[in-house]
Amino acid sequence: MPTDEQIKEIEDIITKAREVKDPASKEARDLYTKAIKLADEYFKIERPKEEIGEPEYDPVRNPPDGKNSGETSPTEKDGEGKAKTTLGPGAFVSDGKPSARWLAAVKVHEYAHAGVGVELRDPTDAEIKQMKEMGLKDDDIKKIKIPQFKTNDVNEEEVIAYDAMLKKAKDLGLSDSEIEWIKNQKKSFYNKMSDEKKKKYKAQEPWLGVRFSQPDFKAVVGPFIVPKGTPVFFDKDQSWNLPRCMRVDELANLRFEGDYQKLFSLNPGFSVEVAALQTLLFGPHGTSPVASTPNRLLLGSPVFLADGSLTRLPGEIETPCPGGTVLVRHAYSECESDGLWHVVEDDYVSCPPQGGVTKYRVFDMATTRACKDGAAPRPVDVAYKDLHGDSTCQSPKYIGDIIISECVDGLWENATYPLYECLDGTRRVSLPAKDRRRSDIPCSSAPSPGKVEP
Repeated sequence: MPTDEQIKEIEDIITKAREVKDPASKEARDLYTKAIKLADEYFKIERPKEEIGEPEYDPVRNPPDGKNSGETSPTEKDGEGKAKTTLGPGAFVSDGKPSARWLAAVKVHEYAHAGVGVELRDPTDAEIKQMKEMGLKDDDIKKIKIPQFKTNDVNEEEVIAYDAMLKKAKDLGLSDSEIEWIKNQKKSFYNKMSDEKKKKYKAQEPWLGVRFSQPDFKAVVGPFIVPKGTPVFFDKDQSWNLPRCMRVDELANLRFEGDYQKLFSLNPGFSVEVAALQTLLFGPHGTSPVASTPNRLLLGSPVFLADGSLTRLPGEIETPCPGGTVLVRHAYSECESDGLWHVVEDDYVSCPPQGGVTKYRVFDMATTRACKDGAAPRPVDVAYKDLHGDSTCQSPKYIGDIIISECVDGLWENATYPLYECLDGTRRVSLPAKDRRRSDIPCSSAPSPGKVEP
C-alpha cells in the first residue's frame, strides 16, 4: 500500500487539477492522467485480462455534474471481448475532498465490471435492421460481433463491483462513512435484481454487504435460531432434518466441531437478512425485527430461512415499474411490526402501458424510537435533511416535490417541500415548506397524500 507521502503526492495533483476551470482542458486532463498513473503505480491493483489498459480520464463520458464517476464498457479488440474504463472528476474526490484512496476504490469497482467477462454475440434482428438503415451491406454485417458483459444484467454487475470495493475497503484505508455508502449502493442494486438472482446471491453471500472476522462472525451469527425441520447437510451426501429449533452455535458445535465455515459451505442456502445483523452490531438504529430473551435471540420475522427465500420485512423496499412516471411522493412516520417507528416513503407511479397508478414503498428507515415510547418522529428531523447550509450535498438537482405528513395536535398535516438529489444519490429538502394543508385524518390512522391523478 502507498505511503503517506505517496498519498499526499497524488492528492496534491488532484487539488491542482480541480483548480483548473475547464475540466476538459488539456491542463486538467494531463493532471488527472498523472494522478491515475500514480495511483496505478502506488496501489498496484490487479488489472483483469479483459481490460484493454489502465483507466483513461474522460470528463465527457463522466461529467462532473453526472452520477457516474467512472464507466466500463464492453468492446471488441482483435476478435476478442474486452473492456475499456474511463474516469471522470468524481472518481478523484470523496466528501468533496481530493482522495487517492477513493480513486483506487473506483478503479477496483470498474475493474470488477470487466472481470465478469466479455463475450461477442451476433447482432439481433433489430440491430441488423438499424445497420442496414445506416447503409451497411449484408456481407459487412455478417462480420460484426456485438460485445456485452457475460452477466448481461447491470444490477448484478453493480452488486459484483460494489462487493469488490468492500473486499478491498480496509486495505485501501476507506473511511467508515465511505464503506457504509458502498454497502448502501450494493444493497440498492441487489434489491433491483430478479427474485431468482436474489435467491442465488443470498445462498452465495448470506450477509450481503457485511463482513466479519471469524471471532466476530461466531459472536454475531451464533445466537440466530435455525427453525425445526430445516434440512442440514453435515457432509456432501447426508442431511439431517432438525428435530427442534437450534441455535447456530449449538448446531455448529454439535455436528461441525465448532467449524462455522464448514457448516455454511455445506449449507449455502442459509441466509440472514443484513438488517438483522446490522441491528446486532450497531443496535436498533439499523432496522431489524429482533426481540431478545435472557438466553437467546429470536427473530420476529422469518429472516433466516433454509431455502434462501425472504418474506417482506420492515425496512424492505420495492422497485417501481420500468418507465413509470412518479406522480406523488409521500413520506411519513409509521409504526411497523418490529416495534419501532420507521420513516417511510410511498411513491405513486403511473405505469405503462395503460398508465394505471401503483403505489410503491421506495424508502423505509427504522428510527431508534420504540412505538410504545411516544409520538411519531418528524421525517424532516430524521430522514429528510435541509439542503441549505449542507456542504455534503454536491451539485443538488431539483427532482420534484415531496409531500411529508406530520402529526400536529392529533391530526395529520401535509407539508410540501421541494426535493433535491445530491451527486452521491442522497436527497435533501428545501426548508421551509412551500405549502401546508391540515387534514381531518387522526394520527392513529394512516395518512393520505390526497387525490392522486395520472
